[in-house]
Parts: sequence; C-alpha cells; structure tokens
Amino acid sequence: MDLMQILCALLALQLPYPCVRLIEISPLCGTRQPDRIDLYFAHMDDYVTPMEEIARGLDDLVRAGKVVYGGLSNFPAWRVVTAANTADLRGWTPISAIQIEYNLLQCTPGTGAAADGRRSCFRPANSGSRGRVVLKITITDLSDEQRWSLQGQLVGQWAAELKSTWRKARHVGDTRRCIVELVEVTSIDRNGEAVLAEIMSQGVEFIASDVYTKHLLRNLRSELKRSRTKGKRDGGGNH
Repeated sequence: MDLMQILCALLALQLPYPCVRLIEISPLCGTRQPDRIDLYFAHMDDYVTPMEEIARGLDDLVRAGKVVYGGLSNFPAWRVVTAANTADLRGWTPISAIQIEYNLLQCTPGTGAAADGRRSCFRPANSGSRGRVVLKITITDLSDEQRWSLQGQLVGQWAAELKSTWRKARHVGDTRRCIVELVEVTSIDRNGEAVLAEIMSQGVEFIASDVYTKHLLRNLRSELKRSRTKGKRDGGGNH
C-alpha cells in the first residue's frame, strides 16, 4: 500500500457515519485498492444520529467484508453504552474498540455527560467463556436521581461484582432517588438474591417485567419486612 492509499484509508476511518457505500475506497487511492480495513472508527459524535443507526452501520460494514472490527472514537460513555447494548441485544457485530480523550487534567474516560446533564458509567463485569460479558452494569447519575441498569446474568462472581460496584458508587448520605432496572436480567441465583436484598434494604426502587423477577422481589420485600418487624420486637423487649 503506497502513501496515497494509506491517506485514503485513514480518511475513510474518520467518516462519522458508517456506510457500506462510503467505505468503498476511492479510485484516487490507486489501482491497488486495499481489500478491507482492519479497524474502522466512527469518529466524533454529532449527538444527533441515533446510536442504533451507527451500531447497525458498523454491523453492515463487517458483514459486507469491508472492515474487520468497528469502533467508536470520542463518543461519550452513555452513547457507547447504548450502541454496545443495542448490538448485543440484536445480535449485531459488537463494538470492538473505543478511542477516548484522556489527559492528566481530565482523566475520566469512564464517564460522559449527555446533553440533558446525565452522567453515565458503563462497567462490564468480569467476562465468562469466550470473552463474553456476563453482566453489564450501567449507572446514570442525575442531580436528583441515580439509575442502575443491569443486563445479563446476576449470578456467582458477577453478583459479587455488582455488590462491590454498589458499595463504591452509593455514598452514605446520598438522598437522591435510586432506581434499579432488572428488565434485561436473564437469571438470578442465591448470590444475586442476597445482593438484591442488601440493595433493597436501602430503600431502592426496582423495575422488573417478567413474572419470575417480580415474584422474587415480592419475596425479598416480605422477608425484609419480617426481619425489620422482628428487629423492632427484639429491640423493644430489651428495654
């Protein structure tokens, strides 16, 4: 690949909107066109194009054989999370790489601010077999609310990961409303139940959609109520 071909390939890497036709290397690159681009970045977020569209565009490029891996460059965390979750839920090619602004004066690559003031943190728990993320934890901070969105399996070591993340992110004296979404949690074991019980004891609101999770939450609330009632009776008997 000569210098002109490299420059054209780099120019293609900077296209903000992934499109199969746009990724066709121009004849200006010479007669020896590259067969594919190993890593394509959708560069710079315009805050207008839906992340679903960008994620699908990257998937189209990979399926068309134009690129091997797709990534996002200089996108805020909450937009990256949206693209990654959408790709995972719909079976599209995953977001394989991110490129972020990072320096010693602003070393906060894991967070990003939305136009409406939201700040989000995306934390994948330890991966299981074949590198697949087993539990995704998304935290969205607002001035009066903190929202947790869980996706995947709340089991074993990943339940412990949620417990650790919860204790680090929830500060004593935080009076904001807190909501935990379990809509996209696919399984919960005894370890997961124990973590949810601890979270519930702190007055958190839960959102669930399937019958099993709703039933589990009802049981945890009943157990928590019985425990508190017993504690009051035991405390009253000591006086």
